[in-house]
Amino acid sequence: MPRMTPAGARLILDHVLGDHSVPAAAVDKLLAALPFPSDPTPRLRRAVLLRRLAADPVSESSLDTLQLLASLPAPASPIAAAHIAVAAFIAASASDFDAAARALFARPDGRARLAVDEGGSPALASDEVIATVDQFEAAVGNSFSQTVLRGLWGDRSATEERVRELLAAEWAAIGPSLLVAAAERIVGDGAVEKWRAADESTRAKFCILAGEENTREVLGKLEEPTSSTNPISTPAVEKAIDALKTSCADLHSVVEDPLPAAKAVADEVLAARLEKGVSLNAEVRGQPTTCGTAGPSAPNYKDKGPSTGKPHNLMDWNPTARTFQWEESPGPESSESSLRRPHLPSPRRAPVSPLPPLENKNRRRRARKWCLLEEETLRQGVEQYGSGNWKDILNNNPDVFIGRTPHSPKDSRVSVDIYDENGVGGGASGVSGGLLHPYSPKVKLLWRGAEFWKESMDLLRSAEQANRTTGSDTTNEDDNLIWRRGIVRPPTTEKAADILLESCLESCSLQLLDSDAAQRLIPGLCTPFDFAVYMPLALNINPKKYLQALFSACQNLADEASSLQSEQKEFKLYKQHVDNLHHLSGNYDSVIICLGAKARSLPELANKLPLRTCRGVIAEFQLPSNTVEEYGSQSPSILSDAWLAFQGPRTVSIGSTWQWKSENDSSTVSDEESLTAMEELLPKASGVYPRINKWDFVGARAGIRAMPPLTANGSLPLLGCLDDFLGKKSNCTFWLVGGLGARGLLYHGLVGKLTAKAVISCDENIIPPEFTCWNTIKP
Repeated sequence: MPRMTPAGARLILDHVLGDHSVPAAAVDKLLAALPFPSDPTPRLRRAVLLRRLAADPVSESSLDTLQLLASLPAPASPIAAAHIAVAAFIAASASDFDAAARALFARPDGRARLAVDEGGSPALASDEVIATVDQFEAAVGNSFSQTVLRGLWGDRSATEERVRELLAAEWAAIGPSLLVAAAERIVGDGAVEKWRAADESTRAKFCILAGEENTREVLGKLEEPTSSTNPISTPAVEKAIDALKTSCADLHSVVEDPLPAAKAVADEVLAARLEKGVSLNAEVRGQPTTCGTAGPSAPNYKDKGPSTGKPHNLMDWNPTARTFQWEESPGPESSESSLRRPHLPSPRRAPVSPLPPLENKNRRRRARKWCLLEEETLRQGVEQYGSGNWKDILNNNPDVFIGRTPHSPKDSRVSVDIYDENGVGGGASGVSGGLLHPYSPKVKLLWRGAEFWKESMDLLRSAEQANRTTGSDTTNEDDNLIWRRGIVRPPTTEKAADILLESCLESCSLQLLDSDAAQRLIPGLCTPFDFAVYMPLALNINPKKYLQALFSACQNLADEASSLQSEQKEFKLYKQHVDNLHHLSGNYDSVIICLGAKARSLPELANKLPLRTCRGVIAEFQLPSNTVEEYGSQSPSILSDAWLAFQGPRTVSIGSTWQWKSENDSSTVSDEESLTAMEELLPKASGVYPRINKWDFVGARAGIRAMPPLTANGSLPLLGCLDDFLGKKSNCTFWLVGGLGARGLLYHGLVGKLTAKAVISCDENIIPPEFTCWNTIKP
């Protein structure tokens, strides 16, 4: 028997290994029998890696397999999720978390870090992946963060599911083998010409490859006599026939054909069902239907066994067929005719489960409206018992206020005290850049971004009204509360350009500007890829002035409410430091902790919150006084690798640096830190706006962020009740609002509204579980 040539082995392996339905045992025998080619096809490389990954989906070797798979052309999109899931599981399940996290995620040479950072495979990198890598790196030495990450990434079955999703996508996109492509070319366009132009030896090869039955069918279509299947016997033809038969015999000796065995098993199952008299059709109006093919000539399968003849066509005349009219509204369930009548599947005819429905223990309590009788009784009770005596009114009218609790907020005295040692706007929120928009760095709408945006706009309107009321509104543009100019986002890399183009097509609230339009909007703007994304509704806010105006709005609201005899509202600010939560518990019904990164300094919460600290420095620039040219009054701010928030024609803030694990919460910036920040930020800013090099550096400000863990919906704030977390030691209820990160201006409206509702009703279920799921993992 002639030895298989490397070229032939290459074709066979490419065809067989690329078919995922071929079992692994057959593949192993084939690899042992055939020489592996020195120049495998891309399809063969991919198939070998996919089979290796399927055999070992979650391990350190599978991490190498995923990275090799990502290096091949056009890997499937789920590969980034599968790669980070495997790497995260290896670290989360390791007995020594710190050692595993350093080896995989530490800068600069962690295995996963190298794969997703610059210089690695673009298919493995994304903002979510890089954020996860940073989280594992930051968790080294932090026991609580390790507990949270083990809960998020320590599920092996979830990791294997990610790998299976990747395998399914890769197998679906692997494409045809070289043999299949060649066969398609043979029977495709020009097949007649190829057949007629082929010599006798080539025709003989075609006939053997196609088989006798297929040859007759093809030749019939080509209008060739079937006798042509027996070509003239010549030495060349006989030699080709012998070689092809030998190759086919060698292949069949290595790979066993599973079709005969499968057909035999199917025949046995069908025969067994027919012997038991299983009816394949439901009884129709008391007339049983026979099993088998409808019609007078239907064969008796029970006596003759499985038929091997030609199956009946669906369009053949069937004299025993019956017709029924579709009925969307079936008759009463007890109707005998409706029970026996066949029905087409319909969403209204869903089968009823025999199991009792599970009780939704996390359902939210719906707010009850006050009826006219309750309001009238309440007014009479206030006249009789006085305001602030809700318990007396409730106890004397139990039949009217059914279901009302003694802590109902209606007509009750509300007192809100704020403890902030730095004053309003004195923390990190007051030194932020002030750019407000509901989009991610890829300009995709954030999770619940529309709700966050709406609530922020409502608070901005209240702050503007309070700002006008106090007379703080000014005509000086540098002192504005809000600059409504929008934001422009020019891409700086080819990958970012592709993502921005895709986002523009998906969102109608973004505008795509070509290079000329962008430079008309911002003279001097650099657009390396000849376009930019414009967010016309985005805002630039003076954060400290906004917070002070919002505080004034709250004071005005409390003063207006207190002017009514039936309501007493108090709103006070104390510039005091609180070093212990339980010092407040005796004086308040509820305490809401909104300390940002300083929440970790409370002894009750030390090392218990899954927050990471990150100090950010913002550089401030101004145009020199002798420069006539100014920044346009209608030109928007710029969002890029560094953002430029223009707050007037001659003032701009550029940010921001990211100093992870920093404990420095001072807003004061040293000369050395200012110089370092300017050297880092100025090159990034000049890359999109070169004219910034003409501006003078005048100072810097800084704050420390409290960054929450990454979830499937992004980095979301941490909300919820802390009683179970801290242990109930008094009648006071403790709540947390934290982890707003770098999006505090966007998040604060909705999270404040949800928290206020939950505190008033004493019901944490009002808050969506995406904000409270962090509290389910105990340290």
